[in-house]
Amino acid sequence: MITLELAPGILEHKLWEPLVIGSSEYNRVHVLVRKTYGLATKYQCENCDKQADEFAWNHEYDPRLVTSYDPMCYSCHHKYDGIHIKFIGNSYGSGAYHPYETRAKGEGQGLHKLTESDVLSIREKYASGLYNQYELAEMYNVCQRTIHLIVTRKTWIHI
Repeated sequence: MITLELAPGILEHKLWEPLVIGSSEYNRVHVLVRKTYGLATKYQCENCDKQADEFAWNHEYDPRLVTSYDPMCYSCHHKYDGIHIKFIGNSYGSGAYHPYETRAKGEGQGLHKLTESDVLSIREKYASGLYNQYELAEMYNVCQRTIHLIVTRKTWIHI
């Protein structure tokens, strides 16, 4: 009987933990990818054959390995990672595309100041008409814009 032996970690479809963006390990791996392969723009996108813009981690493989990265265009990379793109710029068209993560929500997102119970309480108090957005912002030690985004359900939309 013939069996195919696979290298450990390769093609196991293990759910790897992503590297923390900005960590020394993340930066080290990305420097190694650039040194090994050069610029991603030298390649075609793995998914759509457009010119690649960056290297994307293939989630089936260990993110600490240089061989776990594929060239992709911005659109395919961000679709693959579940990231949306927002254009940050001025009215003259200069600026840059900025990715923002959509997978981590609410308290699962590391920079949250409020809890889910705070958000429910804010919406309830605002709906009662007894508090305005500025008063709620002061109560919860956030800015008025944060309250506005909560009560208009532009943030914390999952609750």
